[in-house]
Amino acid sequence: MRATFKQPLLLATLALGLTAGFSSNAHAKVYVEAGLTDISSDVNSLDLNHLCVIGVVGSTLSQNGDVAHKVEGSGGFGLNCDDIGNVNVKLQHFVGGAYRPTLRLNDVVDVYGRVGLFHTSAKASSGSRSYTESGTDAGFGFGADIYSFSVSFLTIDNTNFLSVTYKF
Repeated sequence: MRATFKQPLLLATLALGLTAGFSSNAHAKVYVEAGLTDISSDVNSLDLNHLCVIGVVGSTLSQNGDVAHKVEGSGGFGLNCDDIGNVNVKLQHFVGGAYRPTLRLNDVVDVYGRVGLFHTSAKASSGSRSYTESGTDAGFGFGADIYSFSVSFLTIDNTNFLSVTYKF
């Protein structure tokens, strides 16, 4: 997908999520999650791992029996850095919007898929020099809600996000 289309699609997805959360639809149900994400990536045969704080705000657009259609916005920032030689690498932040179809298995467990667009920014620094790179890419993954906890896997441009969040 061309970069010129990524920003408008990301904004449209986030706008849809916010609109759904404040709509007059009786089925719209807003949820908030907070937790931690382990991010791993392989850059030039070097493994990078970060721990991030993540927040999610979502809305159930519709529910038909055991199937729900949800949209959500998420964001987070890195807590630690990786050192590659004398270069320090850190995820500055990420933000995105996603569609999340959900299937209720029973009163305790829901499983879901996730597809969306995400903007990430990372910084590499060494001494007094630094370089920041950012980009917007499609991401997809899956997860499960168990009681008030959610465990999910998401991949964005060959970077893996393994998250555990608590739903308020």
